[in-house]
Amino acid sequence: MRKLFPVLTLLAAACGQSEGDQNAVELANITEEVAPANTLEPERNTQVAAPKPASLSVGPLRVPYDSSLLTPVATKIQVPPDWQTQVEGTKLIGKGRAALLGKAECMYGQAGKATTCNAQQEAGLAFADMEGGWIDSLRQSVPAADLKKITLGGVQGVSWQIGAEGEGAEYILLPAWEHTILIVRHFRNSGNPDEAALGTVLNGLELPE
Repeated sequence: MRKLFPVLTLLAAACGQSEGDQNAVELANITEEVAPANTLEPERNTQVAAPKPASLSVGPLRVPYDSSLLTPVATKIQVPPDWQTQVEGTKLIGKGRAALLGKAECMYGQAGKATTCNAQQEAGLAFADMEGGWIDSLRQSVPAADLKKITLGGVQGVSWQIGAEGEGAEYILLPAWEHTILIVRHFRNSGNPDEAALGTVLNGLELPE
């Protein structure tokens, strides 16, 4: 197996970002700069859940995650440029957020108005296997100035970010033989999963040789 490790020097860290606004490389770097949340000394009278390693498969990609902090849920992912096309995917969201799905208790950028919690709008890290050569057509649909190169384990892809005021998404396209792996990091002003846990996911991605 070969692991997908971000090349940290490709993207510079942005200053003054809101919570959840880091790009994928910065998230992966968190695991090298700070201890994961579940290894920090707990506050008095609190308990921290022990890590529970798990994994899921997205086409040829193996995605490891800590099930004590993250929960995989099925979701649909909108695809540029018209955002009308949707593909089936899996999103890792905060474990505590999973229990809210289907309940009218979430604020998704609508001030003062609660709406039904749903996987598509939840903050998290989504993955989809897009069979065929999607990567070329999709990258051509994005302005060249918005694209950034990203290399994961020797596999070079592209990324771009949309959104403002702390809410939005980062899209990553990686070629995997006859497949295109789409990774989407949705971030919001609140309700984001543990960032160190997401960084660990990105650092542990694996493709078979």
